[in-house]
Amino acid sequence: MILDSFLIKLAVFLLMSYIFILCINNIKLFILIYIALRSFFAVFYDVNLIGGLNILEFLGFFFPIVLILYWAKNEKFRVILLGYANIYSLILLWILFSNLASIVNHGFQGIESLSSFFRILNGYSAFMIFPLIFREIKDVDSLINAFFISTIFPLLQGFSQIFVGGNILGMGTSISRGGQTDFVMYYGLYYKYDGYAWAALLGGLVLIYKTAKINSSRRASNRQGIFYVILLVFFIVLASVTLSRLLFVSLFFIAILIFFNLKKHLKIAFLVLILFFVTGSFFQERYRQLILRSESEIKAVKGELPVDYAFHGRMSLWQRKLSDFNSRSFLQRLIGTPIGVGPHSDYFQWLFSHGYIGLFLYLFLLIKLFNGCLGKMRRTKNINMRTDYVAYGQMVIAGLIIWILEAFIHNPSYYLDYSYMIIGNAAIFLNLRASGSHNR
Repeated sequence: MILDSFLIKLAVFLLMSYIFILCINNIKLFILIYIALRSFFAVFYDVNLIGGLNILEFLGFFFPIVLILYWAKNEKFRVILLGYANIYSLILLWILFSNLASIVNHGFQGIESLSSFFRILNGYSAFMIFPLIFREIKDVDSLINAFFISTIFPLLQGFSQIFVGGNILGMGTSISRGGQTDFVMYYGLYYKYDGYAWAALLGGLVLIYKTAKINSSRRASNRQGIFYVILLVFFIVLASVTLSRLLFVSLFFIAILIFFNLKKHLKIAFLVLILFFVTGSFFQERYRQLILRSESEIKAVKGELPVDYAFHGRMSLWQRKLSDFNSRSFLQRLIGTPIGVGPHSDYFQWLFSHGYIGLFLYLFLLIKLFNGCLGKMRRTKNINMRTDYVAYGQMVIAGLIIWILEAFIHNPSYYLDYSYMIIGNAAIFLNLRASGSHNR
């Protein structure tokens, strides 16, 4: 594969080295560049950089270590959100203990034995360090723009496949058999459609912030609002190539929030564009394939298939794994087992891998974060802070709701981009202090 060539490896290594040099004196710029290039780095999922460690895995180790070194050297491990930080630190220690216990009991399984610790460490480092770096709303703007930039490369890939063909320039599709017809899932230069799914969701969350800001801003132009509406349609189109049911639900929720953020004439433009898209042949075909992909769930609802076929077969997987988990000793169920469900449920993954204690800590943190951000949002509105603070709160809370929903059938805590966007921004929002009242 061309992406595995020596020149590509060398170019990526030099780029990463340059970013590392930047981080020595400017940690904020390092974070912004890293976030903006995440979708580009994801293309090199199969390029090994050091031994059996691919570039994405390397970055999963590299990024939190750089942030924690900065935290130690420049901030002396200063903690801002002490209550949340204590819980998060306890979770990190428990994950490390649980993983080490698994290694002792079941042997070392290579990178996988410590991967969950470093995945959680990415979220932990973002939560602890982002609010130290991004302290004002202008800093938030730069971070949100970096997240937006990261969606451009996936958008270009997705639309190239739509207009030119699924296998253009080394990109590809997966074809799954269903009934009398095949349904096609696009994955571009990524190993599966995750890159597209995340870009669509991330783009939608960014637009919540952007549209809420312009809603009551006198300086915002109509062209700016129309541009955001068109972008939302682009992200919905990108979501449609993945055929992800939960992604559609999430974007529908995001679209409703954005609709109510728009001024009256922009709401009309929004409805016209959405109507134009959903009545087009492309969406009609993708909708037909979405129903085809969901045929097992439809048959389960009708009683034509057992209920364990629900959630595209995940229910059956959960039942088998839960039965295995319950057969283990109480101590193993308390601490964790080698049982896994893959990327098919955060809640079950935490229960099986880190035991009752791990799942309890994870749920406690999610609930505390959500309640904390919701309380901050209410206080923000009550004291009439500027619209951009309220807009940021909308985005953060929407992200946390989507995280909680996604965790039923996916693993947001194991996807680094979820942690950077949702956990990192939640920490920043909780720490933001506004001066002034109404939007200028």
